[in-house]
Parts: sequence; C-alpha cells; structure tokens
Amino acid sequence: MKNFILIIIAVFTFSACNKSVENLPNLIQSDLGESIEGIVLIEFHQDFCEDCKTMDPRVKELKKEMEGKAKVIQICCGRTPLDEIFMISTIPTFIVFLDGKPLEKKIGQRSKRYLERMIERAEKERDKKVGSKK
Repeated sequence: MKNFILIIIAVFTFSACNKSVENLPNLIQSDLGESIEGIVLIEFHQDFCEDCKTMDPRVKELKKEMEGKAKVIQICCGRTPLDEIFMISTIPTFIVFLDGKPLEKKIGQRSKRYLERMIERAEKERDKKVGSKK
C-alpha cells in the first residue's frame, strides 16, 4: 500500500509540473527576467541552508562553464511562485528543463559533474527531437 501511495504522489508531482509548463516561461520571465528556452537548469535554494551554501560555488562555476550551452538559474525559495508550482519542499532542488518542459528533478547536494550530466541528458533529448524532425 505504501508503494502505491508513493507512486500516486510521484505521478501527481510530475503532472503538476507539466500543467505549469505552458505558463512557466512567462512566470520566469516576469519573476526573474530570464527566458527558459533551450536547456535550463534551475537550482531552488535558501540563504540559510547549509547544503545550499555548499552547492553555491559549484553552481556558479557550472553557470560560467555552461554559458552559451545551457542556462543555469538560482532561485531563492519563498520569493517566487515557482517553488510552489514545482512542490519544492526540500532544498537544494535541481530541475533541468528542455524548452520549458521539466525533464529531471533531483534533491540534495550533487557534484558539479552530476549537474553536468543532467544537462548532457537534456542535450541528448534535444538531439533526439531534432533528429526525429529531419
């Protein structure tokens, strides 16, 4: 029974993310002044969070390295409706998007290499879509 409940929660969370996708680019544009086209990795964090403080240099370094390849955006929870839309209850949380659609969500500290692989998986997904349109 517990597994069944967890599956329902996971499906509901993913569905909520997908329902928000249509308005997501507008929300990010209005809240942050950032567009969400292409590949975007968003980190949801808080200033008081020790894990977030540990992740901060990794995320900032990744942002510099990914310039022109993918966008890396840091969002402070509680200052935007996005953390509610994506049901962010634990921080740090990372979500990678492809053209406004969430592809992958991970919670907790991650290595910089792990975050790079999240972006690489989004690139492969984008390349699959481009290849299928030819």
